[in-house]
Amino acid sequence: MATTDDEEDSEDPPSRYQPSATAGLVPPDPAGTGAPVPISRARAAAAAAGEAATVLFGGDPTTASGAALEIVAAEVPGVTLPADVQGVRVHELLIEAGVAKSASEVNRLLGQGAVRAGTRVLDADGLLRTSDLLNGYFLLLRKGKRDFAVGKLSPRG
Repeated sequence: MATTDDEEDSEDPPSRYQPSATAGLVPPDPAGTGAPVPISRARAAAAAAGEAATVLFGGDPTTASGAALEIVAAEVPGVTLPADVQGVRVHELLIEAGVAKSASEVNRLLGQGAVRAGTRVLDADGLLRTSDLLNGYFLLLRKGKRDFAVGKLSPRG
């Protein structure tokens, strides 16, 4: 027997429109465990993603949270950092990341003031300082406005 639109409207809506027991939760987490993620964690992740975008589009990286820097590190080329970055030349790191092709290119970029570690424009010698680390263990290198590389120290502890 065919139903009319009026009959469908008079019926209770299908169960898919009913509030569920998981109200306040979002779909399973991206780690693949199948566990729902609380909305507060989803909001925190969205805020960190917004901070990461701000860093990548010219914002101040010194104000970024560790979660935002983790997102940046996942999105840009990574470099291997020694245990202590004090006095390390940036040349090898930029070449390793593929941001520069040669030491002479890095020298030229340093002379033009086009290489930054965090917010500091590196001198012509290209030496890094421990103070260039963000949140104590991220090193954000930038060539020009758009080319980034990130190194991450193991957390001390």
